[in-house]
Amino acid sequence: MIEAFMEQKTVLIVEDDGILAVQLLNMLTVLGYNVTKPVATGAAAIAAVAAKRPDLISPDLILMDIQLSGEMDGISAAEHIRSIADVPIIFLTGYSQYPLLQRAKLVAPYGYLIKPVSSRELAATIEMAFYRHSLDLQLKENKVALQSAHDELELRVQERTADLVSANERLSREIEARRRKEEILRVCILIREFAGTHSLDELLQKALDEIERLTGSRIGFFHFLEEDQLTLSLQNWSTSTLKVFCTAVGKGEHYNLDKAGVWVDCIHQRRPVIHNDYAGLPDRKGLPPGHAAVIRELVFPIMRSEKIVAILGVGNKEHDYDDRDIETVSDLANMTWDVVLRKQTEERMLNVNAMLNMAIDGISDPLFILDAKLRIKRLNRAAKNYYGLTDYQEAVGKICFEAFRGRSSPCEGCERPFSEMEAYSGSYERKGGMDPDRLEQVVVDLVKNELGVPEASIVRIYDITQARMMNRQLIQSEKLASLGMLVAGIAHEINNPNNFIFFNTPILRSYLQFLLPIVDEYVAAHPEMQAFGRPYPAFRDDCFKLLDNIEHGSTRINQMVRNLREFVRERGKGEMRRIDLKQVVEKGISICLGRIKKYVKTFEANIPEGLPALVTDPLAIEQVVVNLLINAAQAADKKDSWVRLTIISQNESDGEVIIEVSDNGCGMDTETQKKIFDPFFTTKAVGVGTGLGMSISHRLVTELGGCIEVRSELGKGTVFRVRLKRIVGDGY
Repeated sequence: MIEAFMEQKTVLIVEDDGILAVQLLNMLTVLGYNVTKPVATGAAAIAAVAAKRPDLISPDLILMDIQLSGEMDGISAAEHIRSIADVPIIFLTGYSQYPLLQRAKLVAPYGYLIKPVSSRELAATIEMAFYRHSLDLQLKENKVALQSAHDELELRVQERTADLVSANERLSREIEARRRKEEILRVCILIREFAGTHSLDELLQKALDEIERLTGSRIGFFHFLEEDQLTLSLQNWSTSTLKVFCTAVGKGEHYNLDKAGVWVDCIHQRRPVIHNDYAGLPDRKGLPPGHAAVIRELVFPIMRSEKIVAILGVGNKEHDYDDRDIETVSDLANMTWDVVLRKQTEERMLNVNAMLNMAIDGISDPLFILDAKLRIKRLNRAAKNYYGLTDYQEAVGKICFEAFRGRSSPCEGCERPFSEMEAYSGSYERKGGMDPDRLEQVVVDLVKNELGVPEASIVRIYDITQARMMNRQLIQSEKLASLGMLVAGIAHEINNPNNFIFFNTPILRSYLQFLLPIVDEYVAAHPEMQAFGRPYPAFRDDCFKLLDNIEHGSTRINQMVRNLREFVRERGKGEMRRIDLKQVVEKGISICLGRIKKYVKTFEANIPEGLPALVTDPLAIEQVVVNLLINAAQAADKKDSWVRLTIISQNESDGEVIIEVSDNGCGMDTETQKKIFDPFFTTKAVGVGTGLGMSISHRLVTELGGCIEVRSELGKGTVFRVRLKRIVGDGY
């Protein structure tokens, strides 16, 4: 750092003491500075600095003695030098008087050296002087640059001020326009929200009131133009128009354009029209009695698809209408018309929706509609009641098994249809969704859009329990009728040849009993005799066994024929009489109780006292009870097996008595239940039954005007229910 400051630096010594001047010169030379010839006066020092001669080197620093010989001391010389050159000055003084130092400070010297001066002190003072001077030079340069920048900035500020004034004016206009737009947007939002809870008339009036407020108007109207573009349908007026200014209104009336005045010029010209001097218009037709006085007006045509659909007008603003008013009315009028269209569409949809709800609620079967993602969109009253919902909205938006059953997967019986539901259309049967004792048919109709893409499914649930039972009974009746005709034809043919067997077998037995003693005597004399390769005693016994088998088979055939005749027997009206059902059922129980106890551990009979009188065939009821009880007993397959008979008397309005026989036996699968009433169908071992008991019971109950129901689960048991109508008439 020191070498940097000493390099090529020239020092001027101003000292009137020659010896000291030489000492200083020598010390500076040793320190590496260039030293000019010392001078002894202030004038000489000024001359050396001001000379500016090529042969003279200007000093970079001056060592100035304060006390100089001559008229000018070192302080005065320093003041003059500082005025003509920027050279750092260090004062040399042998005095330290306070007034002198205060005067020297005004010159702003770069240091003070008290004589005598040491080389070390001299070097440090000069180094600091050069360092401070370099900082001062840099500071001056910075000041100059800063002043230049300041001047340039001030010029630019003046230029920008004019621009800002212009920009502020534009901004004020933009802010005003934005505020107006924001207010229009706020009104648009207000009107859209208002439309959701108010009628179309209230909506139009609210829109007119807001447009009046934003334009400073005091009257306003909103009328529709018919499709013929020639007739106006008068719709609505603003609140102030109706309450304060005008009584000449005709809501709902149709107004021909030919009769209208200048207020429909916007229709003829197909553009917004302003009349700021209404009274001075030459073509005006005057106003009807009670109409508000019109001072000025703005009327705007609302257009859609090149047709005018409505006009909106405001009037009597305090000042003239201008383009800004047209822009305001245009924005709000078009927005209001969009809301009007939406409102009209919503009202039409509400009407259609109400009609649709009425239609589907009129369907007595549960019905619901699923969207393409199988979520419920709509359901009818029957479906709500069927699933026990308190409100329709409980199910809307959910998948049916989630909404109705709280399940995370399809209900039993619906797995396949739901796995294919996106393209499923058809029907399937299942156990009752809410009552497993019922049988239901679920019909799914797929609804597709014009592109053939499925959009919804209509699901309808039919209770087909009674229909299926009636169908089965009809099939059963047809089977029985056909079988009856067959049995009637062949029973006689079977019985005749069997009678030959049955009656001739005892005669053949007598013949054998007559002949065999003779053979016995012969065999006694010839013990080696055999018959058909068998010993005679075995042959003799086998003859009688064969006769026994023939006799037993013939007896079985006779029994079968009797059963067939019983099966097809017609019952006459004379067999119907008033009975005590309790006595008839108990008689039937007594007939088969022994056989029941042979098969089951427990038998219960629940027959209440005071059963109502029943007009029916007691023998038929007795036979049905016996058949059902024996059938239940023979189904026993458990150690704790039981059979239970219960009679249920329904209330008077139902007019029905139920005989229920239940067991915990082997039960039946679905296929077996379908065949249980078929003639000759049996699941019992060979020789145990003929397969006619349930068929006969079914026919007997059907003839009595009742029905038999069966509910069974394989491995758990079966319940048969005989439903009999309580018929009590005069003469019984």
